[in-house]
Amino acid sequence: MTNRSTTTGTTTNSGDRTVRQKITSLRHFYVHFRRPEKAGYSGSFGFDWLRDEYVYDEIRVRVAKAKKALYKGNIQNLIKEYTHFKGQKISHINEIKTLNAEPYIPAWLAIFPSTKHTKHNNASSKINTDGVKLYLQIDQDDKDSAKVLTDDGTELIFECSTGLKISPEKINLAKLIEKSPTKKNLSSSHQGVSSKSFYRHLTKTAITITATDVYSEPAYIKVIARKNNLKKTVGLLMVYPNAIIPKADIRIVHFSTRAGVREVPTPPAYQDYLKKRSFNQALVRAEIKGISFFNLVDYLNEYNAKVVKGTITSEERRKLGKIKVFITKYPIGQTVPRSKGGELKKDIIALYEEFSQKYVPKGGIENPNSKITFVIFTDYLVQNTDPATSITYTTLGSAATRERGMFESLACLVADCPIIWGNAVVLFNQGNTDLSTFAHEIGHSLSLPHTFETPPNSNHTFYQGYTDNLMDYSYVPVPKGERGESNKFAKYMWSLFKWQWEILRKDSSISYK
Repeated sequence: MTNRSTTTGTTTNSGDRTVRQKITSLRHFYVHFRRPEKAGYSGSFGFDWLRDEYVYDEIRVRVAKAKKALYKGNIQNLIKEYTHFKGQKISHINEIKTLNAEPYIPAWLAIFPSTKHTKHNNASSKINTDGVKLYLQIDQDDKDSAKVLTDDGTELIFECSTGLKISPEKINLAKLIEKSPTKKNLSSSHQGVSSKSFYRHLTKTAITITATDVYSEPAYIKVIARKNNLKKTVGLLMVYPNAIIPKADIRIVHFSTRAGVREVPTPPAYQDYLKKRSFNQALVRAEIKGISFFNLVDYLNEYNAKVVKGTITSEERRKLGKIKVFITKYPIGQTVPRSKGGELKKDIIALYEEFSQKYVPKGGIENPNSKITFVIFTDYLVQNTDPATSITYTTLGSAATRERGMFESLACLVADCPIIWGNAVVLFNQGNTDLSTFAHEIGHSLSLPHTFETPPNSNHTFYQGYTDNLMDYSYVPVPKGERGESNKFAKYMWSLFKWQWEILRKDSSISYK
């Protein structure tokens, strides 16, 4: 194909003739940073972008019985999460000019500074030490998609703000468009979103980005297209500030009902996962600050033996009474119906508080000033089987909520109030060995709602079961009588959205000391 060109007229000093000069221009395309999906991403760094399927009617939604955009709210509100930071629009976006006036929407990256480059206290020797690998997506402007991009000598140059390093520092566009592009035809039922048709090039050329220092404001990487003497900005990656790294302190509790058995099954390598593959995405250091053990049957046997010997104290007798009430309500070895799962959670937390006061903050686990999140693993199975369908439903875990004070309750009489999440989660049998359930329930405790929650519990609402988000569900709701469907990301639900990073960092149990 021939390159587009413009023609300008120049005049000689004598002013008696005009020379026509041909200048080849840059094509209109945009560069987006992307991360791998499914098995290619494990949650080792924070990365979020506005997916096509959130805006456009790309996915057939079972409950809607039609192709729908997965985002159910006002799409402009979601777009602002990527184009703004703390209410202010990202000014660098204005440098990217589109032919159709559609705004460029950058992706966001969150990484720890590397100890290989800085001695700052926030630097990590275990997380993002060698940087992270991203890939580039080339989208032609839909007004310049009559012909696919070709090798016309265009070069892409990466311009980093202070504290970032990228490799390579430049790359030929030709290397990124070697394979045939995909033709994208996108339409949306969201108001104000136009349909478009364009070519997209997906590349496998890895781009390595490292944080070499801390930055208190959003950092960035700009992509500059250069051809001969022409240059323009065609891409942007925003990088979340990493100058402040708060902590989430976690206490693990084993709540066992098996005589002589201290430990309850837990997820594989959960401590490593907690540090390196979950809330680190929000630049939060989640760390285990102690492990304690509570064995219901051992306490029962110990106190009963003291009753026989006549050596039991009044305090021990009082505690024995509480154990007997608990066991009467939830017999050892018996499955608890799902309708009683919420009660079981509350009673487990209360019983642990009663017997483990040296580990519990003053004022109790749900003290609003507490900076500790309790994760209680138990071997109680919470489950039901539907007699009509023979389908078994299991509650894997549950996060506690905090009761409102008098003034909070009065305020909620005149306005809808969101759930106030508490400081404890309980993981039941079958959920206690699952990493995603482990992090999902802790996410609730750190104020994260489900992705499909509606206001006032969440500002953003998606259809359930279609994202790889940690706070989504692994199954798709279907009309009654229809065959069930799993989330296609069911085994890879590790990611957090940028707006979730901000909610998590504001949770009252997060410590900034």
